[in-house]
This record gives sequence, structure tokens and C-alpha cells, in this order.
Amino acid sequence: MDWQCTFPGAPGHDHAEMLITSLTTEERRTHEQELLRAYRDVLVAEGVDAPSYDALFLSYRQNQMHNMVQAVFNPYDMQSQEVTDLSAARSIAAAENLDVLDALGL
Repeated sequence: MDWQCTFPGAPGHDHAEMLITSLTTEERRTHEQELLRAYRDVLVAEGVDAPSYDALFLSYRQNQMHNMVQAVFNPYDMQSQEVTDLSAARSIAAAENLDVLDALGL
């Protein structure tokens, strides 16, 4: 996860960025729920008071908005143009697939 600045936050925040920008759109669609369930299962097995799966998945969907904005407006000096463009395309596809506006109640 993002160890640059550790702080308590929404459980779906880093997952949205990691899964959506690291996997192809098809891989994400196929495996995202399985990966989120596995993550939650490990938390529970380790005694963490983890959110329900539904709450975790909603947080993942909601935090895609932040991920999408970050990916689309990322300056090329922080990542190569190729990485930035790929992340932006994957993030936009995920925002549509995950119905981010619905997740945000809009």
C-alpha cells in the first residue's frame, strides 16, 4: 500500500488505486471482488474489526472518484506519459464499470 503518508482512511482508497491502475480492465473486472474478499478475509483472520464486504466494496467504488481524478490530472513529470495515459484510461473505464456516481449517491 501507500507508505508515503500513512494515516487512517477509507478502506477502499489504496485498493482502488492499486487494483484499477495495476490490472488490465478485463483482469480487474474478473478478479476485483475476489481480491477484495481475500483482503477482508485476512484482516478478519488476524483479528481486525474489518468492515463488512459490502461496506468495503462501496468504499472501493467511492474512492475510484479520487483515483480517477488523480490519474487523469497526473502531470507527466510524475510518471511517464505512457504510464499516465494507461492509468487514466483504466481509471475512466473503472469509474463507468463501478458506477461511481451511484456509489457517491449522485
